[in-house]
Amino acid sequence: SIPLVFLSNIEPKQYTYKVLGTFPHDKKAYTQGFEYHDGYFYEGTGQLGESSIRKTIPGTGDIIKFRKLSPDLFGEGITLLNGKIYQITYTSQVGFIYNAESFEQEQKFFYQNREGWGLCNNGKEIIMSDGTNSLYFLDPEYFSVNRKIEVCDHISEVDSLNELEFINGTIYANRYLTNEIVLIDPADGKVTGRANMRGLIKPDDYHDKIDVLNGIAWDQEQNRLFVTGKNWPKIFRVELIEK
Repeated sequence: SIPLVFLSNIEPKQYTYKVLGTFPHDKKAYTQGFEYHDGYFYEGTGQLGESSIRKTIPGTGDIIKFRKLSPDLFGEGITLLNGKIYQITYTSQVGFIYNAESFEQEQKFFYQNREGWGLCNNGKEIIMSDGTNSLYFLDPEYFSVNRKIEVCDHISEVDSLNELEFINGTIYANRYLTNEIVLIDPADGKVTGRANMRGLIKPDDYHDKIDVLNGIAWDQEQNRLFVTGKNWPKIFRVELIEK
């Protein structure tokens, strides 16, 4: 049987961006999860033997809390909910819950998805990507899947969904190996907008380990949007501008 694909009936808005400021970023950090909370950046990094969670001061980039993952685990997305940091891993089907203040591990959890990519939350559920066009809404206590959406625009499925951020009722997602951020309606998976972030990182910032755009963080109090990339030396405060 051929699976049915229901495409969106809306054409996504197209966005470009304006850079409003830059902040230092550890160019050795292979960014997998990125959050802003109460004046600090929180980040989950990947690569075997180098995976971590960290809390940094935006203005200086100084790391004030740091916890390494077991060297056999490849860290992926993180999200903060109710004073806890949730972190998933790439292919091990295991995740961790830490106290957001102390970084002490409080719980270990397991999930069914073959791969873990990005995380965000809507205040009640954890939302998880796995590199496909599916997003999973998980119970934050039991990690059972409450529901799943398939992400599509008016032309095709939109896959490679990676790092996630929930901003004012919309899911923002990096698409792996692209310079694009897509805006997704969490009710039905329709892509409502596409932001082309090409040209953010300038040739002066290049180094031999620099990798793709990945990392979206939102400051709810001051309506500030931050983006970065894997091994990027900078974090950018940006504003999306409709074309």
